[in-house]
Amino acid sequence: SSGINAEYGVLQKALSELDIDCKFGDSVKLQPLHVYCRDSVILDKYFQSLLQTCQINDDGHPLYTVGKDHVVPIIKEDLNKSEFFNCHTNGNFPEVFIHSKAVTSTQDLLWSDKVLRQNALSVAILGDVQISGKGRGNNQWISPHGSMCLSFYYTLEQNCLMAKKLPFVQYITALAVIKAVNEIYEQDSLLKIKWPNDIYTVNGEKIGGVLVNCSSTGKETGLCIGVGINVNNDEPTVSLAKVFGLKISVPKLASKVCCLFMEEMCLFNEKGYEQFVERFCQVWLHRDKRVRISVGAINCDAVIKSIDSDGYLSVFNLATHKNVSVQPDGNSFDMMENLIAVKSF
Repeated sequence: SSGINAEYGVLQKALSELDIDCKFGDSVKLQPLHVYCRDSVILDKYFQSLLQTCQINDDGHPLYTVGKDHVVPIIKEDLNKSEFFNCHTNGNFPEVFIHSKAVTSTQDLLWSDKVLRQNALSVAILGDVQISGKGRGNNQWISPHGSMCLSFYYTLEQNCLMAKKLPFVQYITALAVIKAVNEIYEQDSLLKIKWPNDIYTVNGEKIGGVLVNCSSTGKETGLCIGVGINVNNDEPTVSLAKVFGLKISVPKLASKVCCLFMEEMCLFNEKGYEQFVERFCQVWLHRDKRVRISVGAINCDAVIKSIDSDGYLSVFNLATHKNVSVQPDGNSFDMMENLIAVKSF
């Protein structure tokens, strides 16, 4: 139909800008993974692990297997070619940065498969195009050219405060995204956080979101954090370029997000959750908003107050005049209906 052809035309144009040839009826071809690191010793150790784990092609590059039928080479790159590290101000995180023109899902590459996080290193991966992006629950996140498709892996020691308050990870990441955007554009107040993990414009339009996966062992907790933001997307998609009137570098934004994520994590562990909640509530959409709660045994009209010490949404029950806590995992906020309810997947 004409509608399908129009959508195909937009996709074909976006892929051609990335030098990816895609004819009608073809699938997007996955592209090589390019690896950068500031420390040559860490980089050599990382590739030695890959060479022991992966198959090797004729050029000596490790091959990463995607699904059953696809392999892409993993290529060691010159640090000077990395715009991500060229504008990076935190020398310790991430230790390794990976970039690709087209991936399945950055979150899958780091979370579902341990190959790319050898030796429990902190690793970030950025994809220009994501053909099967992941959202919260079973949601799909469409990521054409112009999006920031970023995932990073980070390990928490079990004795740190954040390891005991994991719901805050998504809030810290969302705040880092907004701070990064504000710093790059040198403007404030045009983006807000929608509970629990979405980035919205002040006009109520979704522009991105955060996804967190975690697993714990006896000594540490591994976090895989995904961030999807419409940065320079073409119309009619709502993007940062549309909101702020200017296109920016996606690698620069990704680098800034990682730096500010680490800054916020350190502040949280040193100063506690109270100071963080004060900063967080300055950029969210909900304080003192009246809503309807329909979660499990909780069914009431309430007023949103804050985030409690466990990372749950704190609301004031208008019937009982008592505070009620609503956990973020599995629940969502429908702003059109002013309803907080169990998320439908």
